[in-house]
Amino acid sequence: MTGKGFLNMKNKTTLELGSGTGLGGFTAANCGASVVVLTDYLEALLLNLKHNTSLQPKLIQDHVFVTKLDWNSPEFPSD
Repeated sequence: MTGKGFLNMKNKTTLELGSGTGLGGFTAANCGASVVVLTDYLEALLLNLKHNTSLQPKLIQDHVFVTKLDWNSPEFPSD
């Protein structure tokens, strides 16, 4: 939030590192981010992020992507 209200994320691309539950990324999506990439390393957390994404309204789901990110080899998958 800013002093004037909610943070304007309209048409912004957001990368959340170590997303955990995805709260930060879902907040960005709800504030208008056009693309939100949620990242984490552990498979259990990635499954939880995918589950949490499925609980979001369809409009939000369409803009949120979940992917594994290994900081020792920081390359995003091509798909």
